[in-house]
Amino acid sequence: MAEEYAQSLKRKNKSIFQINLALEAKGLPPIKEDTDSELEIALRLLENKSFVTDDLDYEETQKIKAKVARQLETRGFSSEVIEKVLHEKFPN
Repeated sequence: MAEEYAQSLKRKNKSIFQINLALEAKGLPPIKEDTDSELEIALRLLENKSFVTDDLDYEETQKIKAKVARQLETRGFSSEVIEKVLHEKFPN
């Protein structure tokens, strides 16, 4: 039951932290943290957002990176996942 519910929350792009909170609220055991699947979810969340940084200077690019990091942080993603997302989305 817990695994099925966790899978349904993953399809809704929820972080492991949010999934475990929901499981705890229902009295179900938490699931293990899986960095790879959480990275996929975080990248999927950012797919629809357009972050054009080609013509921006360093300061503007840093502002966009900070905004992306805050968005992911408020959704419960770990700092490790956020760092990987930033390196993948903003290679420079």
